[in-house]
Amino acid sequence: MQSNPELEIELQGYVCCTEDGRDGSNYRNGSDYLSRDRAKTVYDFLVSKGIEEKRMDYKGYGGSNKIANPERTSEDQNMNRRVEIRIKKN
Repeated sequence: MQSNPELEIELQGYVCCTEDGRDGSNYRNGSDYLSRDRAKTVYDFLVSKGIEEKRMDYKGYGGSNKIANPERTSEDQNMNRRVEIRIKKN
């Protein structure tokens, strides 16, 4: 992002282990929006590295859009615990 100042992104957080696309609980802060909190953590990191806030959005998508479905193993669950980056403007 530093070498492409026109780039704008959306950080998309996901969780595992929920039914019907619901979100998970963040046991660290008591929030019921773990996927959003996960994406915001990446957002905050990028801001701390000098990326302008106005070039990024973050959003939580809960347990939707699973990579591994059903989640039969811990590896399946780990694949669904993630943050993806969507390019909004290149």
